[in-house]
Amino acid sequence: MFALLFNLYLRKLGLREDFIGLFNGASTITWAAGALIVGPLSRRFGARAILFAGVCLFAVIGTLQIFVTNPVWLLGVGLLLGFANAGMIVPSTPYVFTLIPPDRRTQGQAFVFAANACSQAVGAFIGGALPGLLGGNTLPNYRITLCVSVLVTVTGLIPLYILRTAQEQPDAPKRGAKQEPVSAIERQQSRRDNLGFGLVGGLMAIGSG
Repeated sequence: MFALLFNLYLRKLGLREDFIGLFNGASTITWAAGALIVGPLSRRFGARAILFAGVCLFAVIGTLQIFVTNPVWLLGVGLLLGFANAGMIVPSTPYVFTLIPPDRRTQGQAFVFAANACSQAVGAFIGGALPGLLGGNTLPNYRITLCVSVLVTVTGLIPLYILRTAQEQPDAPKRGAKQEPVSAIERQQSRRDNLGFGLVGGLMAIGSG
């Protein structure tokens, strides 16, 4: 809901495409920086704790996005938005893996992605339709819809609180547990794999952006 409507909301504020591109570019860059920070934090404090923090941060940043209208301040909010997105997205797959037995992780992850895609479609439909149902595509109705989207996101904390923690899954790696030493060849191969994966993802993301 929020992603669909916010760019249109910026146009309602009188901001043009060049600012919208700058806003989205800035938040995406800090998303990348946040991902590099969130990874080690998830390992140290646990993926669920970082997911909680990411959702709470998004609630604050999302609310600021709705009510801040000065372009300079909006750009600052966009920089913070990237860290909130990183906190919500980066730990999600590692956390799902702590909840699902190894022999069912492929199916489980496929289900998570499918559910995500369906919920994004439903959210986009609601986000596009709600301002009209409220009486027209006016600035106040956009703000109401964006507020609803933030509230919906925050309700995600409820099932997240109910879900089991990684410590309750017998095969989950224990944080702080002593790891087997990794050989120089394995480290070199891991660096190559990460570089290749990053290049592929980067090219896809450039085209998508």
